[in-house]
Amino acid sequence: MDLCFKILDSDMNTKAVSRGINEVSLVYTQVYVPGDRIILETSGEDIFVWLQMDDAIGRALVYITGNVEYIVPSGERRNNLSPKAFYGNRHLLHARVAEDYDVAGYRNLALNMYDQHEMKDCFPHAVANVETRGETVFAAQNAIDGVGGSADFVL
Repeated sequence: MDLCFKILDSDMNTKAVSRGINEVSLVYTQVYVPGDRIILETSGEDIFVWLQMDDAIGRALVYITGNVEYIVPSGERRNNLSPKAFYGNRHLLHARVAEDYDVAGYRNLALNMYDQHEMKDCFPHAVANVETRGETVFAAQNAIDGVGGSADFVL
């Protein structure tokens, strides 16, 4: 399975790229600016992947149905994240295709700290019919981000 991380700016210009087979890492040594996005491209669909878009947040076992696009949070969108997340000029991104034992193991089935309202190809994904005033503190993703009070569904 081919995997590729890309960092794009707001004009969709490529700032960094890393490719790998079944696993990919990227050390990004610049400060993120508003509008930057992280893309995980894959040659397959419907796969489980260990995903880490920032080492301050950690990794999540997610199910992806296509390429994943993550908008790097800035401004008010950072309110529900650790202040260390996506901060500074050194960022470690990593993705690895999950093994069967990873998927079958005991885990929180609702955990995805990288969920965003705009995401459509990465699960678990939370949605709500109303998110009060569009503020991140009321975002549906907070229910599955792994920070206190989130739902715990385990297999």
